[in-house]
Amino acid sequence: MASIDKRDDGTYRARWREYPGGPQRTKAFRRKVDAERHLVEVQHQLARGEYLEPKAGHTPFDAYVAAFVARGMWRDSTTASVRAALAHAVRAFGSRPLVSIKRADLQLFLKGLEMSDGYRRIVRQHLGSVFNAAVADQMLARSPMAGLRLDTATTAPVVPPTVEAVQRLHEAAPGWFRVAVVLGAGLGLRQAEATGLTVDRVDFLRRTARDDSAGARWGAAQPEPVR
Repeated sequence: MASIDKRDDGTYRARWREYPGGPQRTKAFRRKVDAERHLVEVQHQLARGEYLEPKAGHTPFDAYVAAFVARGMWRDSTTASVRAALAHAVRAFGSRPLVSIKRADLQLFLKGLEMSDGYRRIVRQHLGSVFNAAVADQMLARSPMAGLRLDTATTAPVVPPTVEAVQRLHEAAPGWFRVAVVLGAGLGLRQAEATGLTVDRVDFLRRTARDDSAGARWGAAQPEPVR
């Protein structure tokens, strides 16, 4: 239910509720036509699910981050990592209202972080999650992180080790670790793939391994005499 009343000071007060029985919201205007336009826009926002409570964006950044981390459904180790990454932003923005943090602020913050490019991307990822959650919680109309990209780091070209280098590494490695050298050099497996490889996926006669998730077969081009 929405209505407009004229106040003693000559201004017009628009009144509305976000849902039946909900708290009454008000906003004053000098002209009645502006109050009417505001109520029409509020009704449209409510119908589209885009309505934001007037003071929602004034939630302090540090308080919202604490709540965001607390409700995250992660393992304890992941929670600790997320909290550590976001701690840099909490120190930078403190109790500033969410709505006051603009894209330019975030860009300067990320640019000024004295850390590796990889960890800076992790901080950017978690910050994006925080502001996306704020949008979902109807505290912000849009995320200030939207479209914010980091410069691509310039990296040196990858130079594969020679067969002789792999053989020396294999010979120098502890016995329990030598299989990792073979899997990395022979199959090109990444760490997670190598640790997840099971015996039933290895064909020792053909020197191949099977990737059931992708339906692919890796060929082990392991150098002799590595066995």
